[in-house]
Parts: sequence; structure tokens; C-alpha cells
Amino acid sequence: MAVQKRRTKAGKTVYVARWRDPSGKEHSKSFPLAREAKAHVQEMERATRIGINPTAGDRVTVYELMTLWIEDRNLRPASLALYTRTRDKHLGPLAKWPAKDVTPKVVRDWQAQLRTCRSWLDKDDTGMSPRYVQTAASHLRSAYKWGIENELLAKNPVRVERVQAAVEPDDVPTMAEIQAVINRARAGGAAYTEIKAKGEKPRKLVLRPDPVFADMLTVAAFTGLRIGELCGLLVEEVNLDLGVVQVRKQLDKRPPHGRVALKSKNSRRDVPISAELRPVLERLTAVRMPGDFLFTNRDGRPFLPSGAGDKVLRVATFEKAPRVHFHALRHHFASSLLLAGVPVPDVARVLGHTPAQLLKTYTHALPGSGDRVAAAISSSVGCGISAGSPHLRAVG
Repeated sequence: MAVQKRRTKAGKTVYVARWRDPSGKEHSKSFPLAREAKAHVQEMERATRIGINPTAGDRVTVYELMTLWIEDRNLRPASLALYTRTRDKHLGPLAKWPAKDVTPKVVRDWQAQLRTCRSWLDKDDTGMSPRYVQTAASHLRSAYKWGIENELLAKNPVRVERVQAAVEPDDVPTMAEIQAVINRARAGGAAYTEIKAKGEKPRKLVLRPDPVFADMLTVAAFTGLRIGELCGLLVEEVNLDLGVVQVRKQLDKRPPHGRVALKSKNSRRDVPISAELRPVLERLTAVRMPGDFLFTNRDGRPFLPSGAGDKVLRVATFEKAPRVHFHALRHHFASSLLLAGVPVPDVARVLGHTPAQLLKTYTHALPGSGDRVAAAISSSVGCGISAGSPHLRAVG
């Protein structure tokens, strides 16, 4: 590949950029300036290195476009896994479409499938949350943007649908749904289909009893902790003498999955321990050392946020309670406190929010300090989660 200086018949000087595509075919393009020709050669060389045929944009599929976009970036392991998951699991039939033929309507239909049923994974799939749909669409939009910048495509058909910030009442699971999922996690028996790599046959599996995971769900329901905060919680941060759970760190989603700083300065907080939750925490802390993780799997390692999220999804799907997931338990906790009349600043404090953030997210829960919050947790959030009990408890 090179730049050659030439003089036209009219006596004008031009600079000819020459390069070969991945098939070995030579191409050329003339420029009035040497620097423009050199820049074009460099771009074609880079395209060839990462596997693009610069003249074959019409033949690039959506799957190939995402692959090229991913491979052209210097990604952290966690980001690489996230983008690859979108490409391999969430594109579905869209993966085989020529990227240039995709229209905004095609993208909207694809997003609707993500929300309702990814039939290419399983006919009984219940779809993804709006937030995850937004994430997948953002990845696809970025891939198209990269394709345009590299002159493979002329336009970007992807419009990312905005996710409503406020939590709607229908997003919050009922106490019966939450209790059913906790009970099933404790007893085991939830059947699910494991989706393997493309081309491999899916496997039918059944979850074993996991009382520690059930306790983790119970603590989530009674404290409103985020999933990363739960996974990173240490025994010594459960202060039974003071009656609080001290939220100081969270577990990193990225390898090597150590404890890292919290989401914000407001996330550092003390959450009151209700009377119903105390027996669960006493049992968990009694068999572990102060520096141990509070929630560990059978191998003695802490639950990872991704694994814990997948597990509760499987149990909730089996129990036909798809609204139950870790962040939904946080929503239930917050909504219950607000409906019980706990002042907004107090609820914001135990959630690690600012009052403004809380109002933006939970406006539906507003009607027409430690001790007060703990009492509210006992009377409202605990309407039925009788720490470890398999039955709902009536509250009159």
C-alpha cells in the first residue's frame, strides 16, 4: 500500500492512494493533497487489519457489524462480556440482516421482541426489563455509529427508547410474589432451561435448595440494598449491637470481583435492622468470621451480582412472578416506607438517594429516625416475610 504522485493530462498534480482489500484485489483513489491520500491509505490498512473489506459495506450483516465494532475497541473484560452477550443472545433474527437494510421500524420491532419474548432463545421467554432493552439498543446504535465513521454505512436506524425514570405501581411486586420466590429459593426445585452457545442443545436443569440465597433475598427485601451492596457485604458490617447494617463497599462486577467504592457518597449509609430481620442476620453472622462475606455460595465465594441476578430470574420465572428481581425488592422497600408515612429525607437516607432522586423515582408512592424507619419496616415491608418462615403472616 502506498501513495504515488501523478500528473494528469491537464497538467494537474494528484496523489493516488493504492491498497489491497482482504481478498488481494488492488484499489486506488486520487486526492489533490498528499496528506489526504496518506490518511486514506492508513484507514484502509486499519480496516484490512480488523477484517473489513472497505468496498464490501453492502454485504456486512448486523452480527458482523457488531463483531467489527467490538474487536476495534480496547475493552475491559466486563465490557467485552456485556457487548458480546448483546451480540450473541439478544440480536436474534436481526443478526443475519444486511446492516444497510435495517430500518427504524425493524429496530422498533426488535426492541418489542426483547421486551416481550425472545423466541429465538426459548418459546417461554418472558422478555427483558426496559432498562436492559435500552442497554442492548445502545450497543447496537454505537455499532452503527462506528460503521458510519468507517464508511461502511450511510445512516443509523437505531433510536434508543427512553426508559421512564419513575417506578410505576405495576413494576412493584406484591408480598405474595416476593414470598413465593423466597420460599422456592429456600426449598429448591425451580426448573429452567440453560441457554448454551449457538449450535449447542439447551439443557433442562433444576435449582437445588439454597437457604443462603433465600436469606439474601430476605435481607434485600428488608433493607433495600442494591445487588452489588448485598454481594459485597461483610459480617462485620452487620452491627447487631447498634441495630444497623453498615453499607460501606460493593462487590465489583468486573474480575477479579473485589470490594470497591460505592456508587456515590450518599450510598454510604446505615440501614436500620427491623425485628423480623434480626433472627436472619443473627443466624448468618453466627457461623462466619467478621471479615467473611455474609452471603457465599457452596464454594465459599461471594455471590456475584450477575449470577445472583440470573438465579432470582430463574426462580421468579418458575414461580410466575417475573416482577421479582433484586432491584424490584428495593422498589418495594422504598414504596412501602413512603406509603407508611416515613418522611422523604429518612427514606432517601436509608436508600442512599438524595431526596430529589427519591421523589423523581417514587412519586407514585407518596400519600394525597432510625427507630421510626425500623418500625415502619416491621409493619409495612414485613407484611408477610416472616424471616425464614414459609408462610405469609396476616397483618391486621
